[in-house]
Amino acid sequence: RSFRESPPLRAFVTRKERWVQGMMGAQLAWLDEPMSSNDVRHGPSLFASTLLWLVKAGLARNRVDVCITHGGSVRGKAEYAPGPFLMSHLYAELAFPTALAIVDMPGRVLAESVRWARARPKPAPEFLHLDLNVVVDRTSHAIKSVGGKPFSESVTYRVAITRVLLEGMNTIEPLVAYVAASKLQIPAEDSCVEAKNAVVEGAVKKAWLELAGYGSKWDCNQDGTVSPQEMTAALEAVFAQLDMNKDGTLDSDELLAAFRRGARAKKGSSGSASAVSLIAQMVKALDADHDGRISIAEFTKLAVSDSTIASTDRTSKAPHRTKRATCLA
Repeated sequence: RSFRESPPLRAFVTRKERWVQGMMGAQLAWLDEPMSSNDVRHGPSLFASTLLWLVKAGLARNRVDVCITHGGSVRGKAEYAPGPFLMSHLYAELAFPTALAIVDMPGRVLAESVRWARARPKPAPEFLHLDLNVVVDRTSHAIKSVGGKPFSESVTYRVAITRVLLEGMNTIEPLVAYVAASKLQIPAEDSCVEAKNAVVEGAVKKAWLELAGYGSKWDCNQDGTVSPQEMTAALEAVFAQLDMNKDGTLDSDELLAAFRRGARAKKGSSGSASAVSLIAQMVKALDADHDGRISIAEFTKLAVSDSTIASTDRTSKAPHRTKRATCLA
C-alpha cells in the first residue's frame, strides 16, 4: 500500500540528512603522511597507532599512559593520502561500538600480552596496536618506552583498552590469565568510553583552544605552566572579544565569524577551516543548560573541566613523538 508523501515530514528528513552529511564531513585531524588501514592484522600500523593517539587525546582527563586496541577493531581498509581525517573516516574505521575500559595494568602483563599477540600467525585479528607515544621493537615485540620514558615491567600503567579483550575476545592468553588471577573488576560497558566519542571530544577541545588563542602568552607568571587561574582570566578576556553583540552569550554565528576572522588572519589555515565544521559539536560540548548558547560561566569551564587542559600540550609537543598527525592542524 502506498502513502502520499508528507511535505513537512520530507522537509524534516531533508534537514536531518543535511545535518548528518555536514557532520560526516567534519575534519577531526590532519594526517602528515600517507597511511593505510589495510595492514592492521599483519603487523604494526602507523594508521592504527595514529588513530589510538587521537583517541588518547580525548582521554586527557583520565591520564591514560597507553591506549590499546586489536587489529580486528579497525575495519576501514582504506588508503589515506596526506590531508584531512574526517568524521566519516572515523566511523568507517571504528564501524562497530568500541568501548574502552580504563584500568591499571602491571607492565609485565602489558609486555607479555603485546609479545604474545604480535607473534601470532598472520593475519591476526588479535594483533595489538598501541598509540604513537609507545615505542615497540618491531622484531622482538618488546616495549621500549612509554611517553618518552623507559618502559618497566615493574611499573603499573594506566591503560585504555578495548573492553572485549578483557572479557576474552581473541583469547590473548597473558591478558586473560591476568584478569582471572587478579580477579580484575572489568568496568561495566555503560561506564566505559566510546572510542569514537573520545576522538571527537579531543578535536572539539582543540577547536575551542584554537578559537581562544591558547598558548604560552597565557602563562602570566612565566613558570612554564598555564594554571587554571591564568586560563580563566584569559578566557574571560577572550569571551568579551567573541561576544560581538554584547548580550553575555556566544552563539554559533559568533563562533563562525570568529573562525572566519582567524582564517583570514592566517590566510586560510586548515585548522580554522576544520574547526568551523565542528561548531555544532563545540556548542554542545559546553552548553550545560542546552539553550544553544554559551554563557561566560560555561565558557570558562574550559579551564577546569579537564585537569590537564590547563597545562602545556604534552602529547602534541612530546619530543619522542615523530609528527604523524595533528588534531585540527
